[in-house]
Amino acid sequence: MQISEVAERTGLPVSTLRYYERRGVIPVPTRNGRNRVYCEADVQIIQFVRDAQILGLGLSEISAFTRGQWDDGQIAALARKHRKKIQTRIAAFQKMDVVFAQLETCGCRTLSQCDITGGSCGGLKNAHG
Repeated sequence: MQISEVAERTGLPVSTLRYYERRGVIPVPTRNGRNRVYCEADVQIIQFVRDAQILGLGLSEISAFTRGQWDDGQIAALARKHRKKIQTRIAAFQKMDVVFAQLETCGCRTLSQCDITGGSCGGLKNAHG
């Protein structure tokens, strides 16, 4: 498939795909004359890179996965390290989801009026305050 199709499938601009290639983050695709030709495995790697960036990994960290030494345990150790970070972020997202759910029905006029850490809205503070 051509770069435009890969861009459409991954949601990344063509310029980003070319940048990843220049930086060595993704494998250099085969060529058919001037055109890059990507396979399904290339798309999966690019999706991995995109998702890892969304999680906050930098391109140098991501490159360790896409170019790392898979046979010496490096990848497993790196994956373990990043899973811990992700689990911490998931817990934070879950906590914030509860807070935002409370704020949707809160009725307070400012965050300082609201008891978002106490498990219930401080909406009564607004009525008395």
